[in-house]
Amino acid sequence: MSDSSGSISRAETTPVSTPAAGSDPSQVRAGGMIDWEDYTSKKKVFDSLTDINRFALVADIPPLPQVGESSFASLLSTGLYAAMEKAIGSAKFFNEDQLELISGPGNAGVTYRDDRYDFALKVTSSTLSIERSGSPFEDFHYWYTGLMPQMPALMATALDVLTKLADREFRMLRASYNFSFILHSLAHAESNRRMRNYEVMQKLIRGIPSDAGLLTEDEDVVRAAGRIDVNISRWVKETGPWRRLRYSAEAPANKEGAGLWLTFGYGGETYSDPDSRIRARFSHREFLGEWDRAYMQFLRDRAILGFLETLMRGVTFKTTAGSLP
Repeated sequence: MSDSSGSISRAETTPVSTPAAGSDPSQVRAGGMIDWEDYTSKKKVFDSLTDINRFALVADIPPLPQVGESSFASLLSTGLYAAMEKAIGSAKFFNEDQLELISGPGNAGVTYRDDRYDFALKVTSSTLSIERSGSPFEDFHYWYTGLMPQMPALMATALDVLTKLADREFRMLRASYNFSFILHSLAHAESNRRMRNYEVMQKLIRGIPSDAGLLTEDEDVVRAAGRIDVNISRWVKETGPWRRLRYSAEAPANKEGAGLWLTFGYGGETYSDPDSRIRARFSHREFLGEWDRAYMQFLRDRAILGFLETLMRGVTFKTTAGSLP
């Protein structure tokens, strides 16, 4: 994604109230760890969507300049270790000997270097996050459904450790579950002819600025386009607070437009009613309890079976857990 010659973005932020889609996420809690086969429901798109490139649950916190000091970062990492140990035990990941401290100026936390269920709990001067690098989607599924029930307690302990060490209360100001994918080897399903990413992105944009700045779909102008990004967000309210759903598609020009970078975000923050201007404060405790809704109703039912299937209709593709091949 090295080309940054330009970007096109679009955002829809008008509040929209929509009914719940797909299956009830309570089946995750009620039935324990939902099987991968049940999650995919044998939908054809999962035959191609075999890898996830990255996951991050990122929360903004009040400024923490102390983490820039190596001694404070070391104390913070040590304080988080026991919470991580308890979380992987409850998730039945075990292998506690794979836990390692992250300690350095500006960056603290604990990483779990397991061969299948690796992830890290990180703290910077402004964020608290759980991050996992790319893997087969099925491995991610069992990591997510195993760890996420423990995650509210893990993050609560992290906030308690921050409060104690910094001697002031810490809470999450906003947070988002972010699921990222890289699609490559794009081709027309019928002819198997190779496609460039801008051919897919034309479903999301109405035109590219010409030399004169006028929007056009002229083939020569489109072929000369650099980076094309589309970032669409919606406020959605179902049974609880308003949540911001984000659909991001990035089409870099490097490697002759060979791939698409997609990120789907399920976020929560202080909501301002556009009519009354009344604000509803973000409750991170409630939000962290919605890990199943983020994964089932949003990622699977809306982002994959809705947005992705529509975007890639008539297109074959592959995915990668690492960098673009």
